[in-house]
Amino acid sequence: MLDTIESIRNDPKPRWGTFFGWDPELISDLPILSKKFLDDNFATDVAIGVIGQSGHVAWANSKAFADAGVDESIEDANGGVFVRDGDGKLTGQLFEEPAIMRVMAYVPLPSAPEILKAIKDQNRYYASVGITTVTDLAYMPNEALDSALKLVFDKEDAPSLYRVEHPSKNEASSTNKTQKAVKSTNTIAACCPHLGFAAATQYKNQRQGGRYCHGERACEQVLRAYEQVLVDDPTNRCRHRMEHLGLMTVEQIARAGKVNIGLSFFVDHLRFYASVYKTDLFGEERVNRLTPLSEATKNGVTWTIHQDHPTYPGDADPFANMKTAITRTQRDDPTHPYGPEYCATIDEVLKAYTINAAWQLNLDAQLGSITVGKKADLVVLTENPYHKDPFKLEDIKVVETFLSGRRNNFAKMYSMGPGLNVMK
Repeated sequence: MLDTIESIRNDPKPRWGTFFGWDPELISDLPILSKKFLDDNFATDVAIGVIGQSGHVAWANSKAFADAGVDESIEDANGGVFVRDGDGKLTGQLFEEPAIMRVMAYVPLPSAPEILKAIKDQNRYYASVGITTVTDLAYMPNEALDSALKLVFDKEDAPSLYRVEHPSKNEASSTNKTQKAVKSTNTIAACCPHLGFAAATQYKNQRQGGRYCHGERACEQVLRAYEQVLVDDPTNRCRHRMEHLGLMTVEQIARAGKVNIGLSFFVDHLRFYASVYKTDLFGEERVNRLTPLSEATKNGVTWTIHQDHPTYPGDADPFANMKTAITRTQRDDPTHPYGPEYCATIDEVLKAYTINAAWQLNLDAQLGSITVGKKADLVVLTENPYHKDPFKLEDIKVVETFLSGRRNNFAKMYSMGPGLNVMK
């Protein structure tokens, strides 16, 4: 980071320096960022923005604030928070997209060729780990990005993209979703008012709704809204679902099962943050019941697991995610399971990545299993997951990826020893 800042400082045409992945929860001895810290330690004639690993928090220096026209008169709005100190002065810390983008909207955009290359590179990675359908719940229509996506995803050898578009401005204003920020980079206690109206509108228009909720209170708000909407339709024909679900309770999961709500759990938080959550945030009892997958199975829920890539420390790696779901251990302490009674089985996690995921996307008539009449999306693996030690699932590699029965041209073949070639 220091070398990059120095190169920017020496550039005759100073530009933005934007950095992603700051994670004090994962690395406890990182300095506390602020506008003053960035001003004191780095270039003051270059706008600098640092985005936290979660994507919900950022920090910017004085030049960035000045370039964006943000001064002490700025007010919080639409869930965005401009953090202030005890004297009411801006600290440089920003919570949530409305505040972050108010300052960082001036970051120079990549060129069309750069966007196209990034999409292709990402697809090559997805294919290399066996992902054949990609879901983007944070997608926002953008002309440059749309053009590049069309060039790539209209081709047969590119993974299928299931895009979720945000409401129009008029819809967004009537179904406003705000979040209460907490004074850390963690946003697990989010609040979402007006969800009942939003869910009812989607139900009336026969549109599927997916709600991000983290923490017991947020899960309760979303669940109550869906229960009100689905009281006369317990089969949930729109297949509404809830996402992330950190600390969703066993009782809430049982209620979700009664109205057939799909649940997608962010279980891989345990792999990176279990000990931090235990000692610094939630305590042992609550961490032990984080994402209790076995309860979802017990209550007949069609559930999946996801990794929220890139806003968490790891890569989008299905087998690493499955390992966490089965073992419920942190990566540096495989001997201590958190809530072992909530462990999933290999059969359950494979369904979570295949037929359950297809059901949640309303694509189970086309995807999710190898059946006559469906697309032949499949992968060839170096080993059988059913016969593998759960703690060594990450050792399994993808030899080839097939889409609609065709070898995926984006896939890589990894060298695993004699007899296996390397293809790029």
